[in-house]
Amino acid sequence: EIERGREIHAQLHTSGYGGDRYLENLLVQMYGECGCVEDAHAAFEAIHERNSFSWNIMLAGSRQSQLKSDAVRLFASMDLAGIPPDEITLINVTEACSSFDPLDEGRTIHEHAVAISVAVHKLATALITLYGRCGHVADAWSVCTIAARENWNTYTWTAMMAALAAGGQHGEAVNLFQRMGQEGFQPDLVALGINFLACSHAGMIDQARNCFASIDRDYGITASPELFVSMLDVLGRSGGVQEARELIESIPVGGALLGSCGIHGARHLSRR
Repeated sequence: EIERGREIHAQLHTSGYGGDRYLENLLVQMYGECGCVEDAHAAFEAIHERNSFSWNIMLAGSRQSQLKSDAVRLFASMDLAGIPPDEITLINVTEACSSFDPLDEGRTIHEHAVAISVAVHKLATALITLYGRCGHVADAWSVCTIAARENWNTYTWTAMMAALAAGGQHGEAVNLFQRMGQEGFQPDLVALGINFLACSHAGMIDQARNCFASIDRDYGITASPELFVSMLDVLGRSGGVQEARELIESIPVGGALLGSCGIHGARHLSRR
């Protein structure tokens, strides 16, 4: 299909439509979605008067092709060209940044978001993820200024929990999980896994035990093997070897318990 696209590209130029920005934008989008980033760049450079859509589709193509640093450089060039970013721009570049932790760029994006009053949960989630991976929990919390709580969704809550846990604030992550439920949000398997991890590190054994026992009733979720492993880690770290033994008998996993048992000198459990 890409060869057919290149044929159309050539026909546009030979038929005199090479200067049509709308068509040139579509060419950039086509190449980007096909993963042909070099062709997309060439088509992008051929656009004489680029608009925000031109920049956004080039940013998206770079991000989707895992060329994260290219996306960040494009964002800087867009700023120098005097093209104001919109929410699509900010989402694309933030998701690119979150893969390799360029904190300064993240803060610049945050400033742009505040300046244009963006209140999009996808952007908030991407910014929280970026700050969390950089270990800047306070900055992650500050994202609330661009996304009021009513604009959050499950992914936003989960990203904030992950940021807290990554920053060593495990008790706060557990508290946020509880608030998430109180405000009517349904956790997914990722949120539950983070909650168990945080409970394990915070020594909040009862909270983890109660949550695990009520997963099906409260959330309609069947415990996955990963959640069993997480619960085993909680019990193992707390020295609950007998309870862990009872749980492990029902699932075909033992590796996670091995490390936990080793912590408490009960390696015999992992050899059952």
